[in-house]
Amino acid sequence: MNESDVVLAKDRRPNRLEFPGEQEGADEVFDGLSKGGKPTNNPRYLGPQVRMPDGTVVGKRVSENDGTPTIDLNIPGQPNIKLKFPPGHK
Repeated sequence: MNESDVVLAKDRRPNRLEFPGEQEGADEVFDGLSKGGKPTNNPRYLGPQVRMPDGTVVGKRVSENDGTPTIDLNIPGQPNIKLKFPPGHK
């Protein structure tokens, strides 16, 4: 994956980015981003979620709205970021 693979989501919000790869892509990115994190055991989050040593929370879930694999990045002091892996994204 390179920078040209990343686009703003259709709604053009800067905190929502789309990537190719569907579920497999989301799994690969989550595995890389979550290395060294500790599980949060958050029963309200619908997927695996970890807290990194710097306080960032990284979670992977399937969107309840459209079924798109999604990674949530909650970086302390920053707006939340959503990484989406929609089907058919080229």
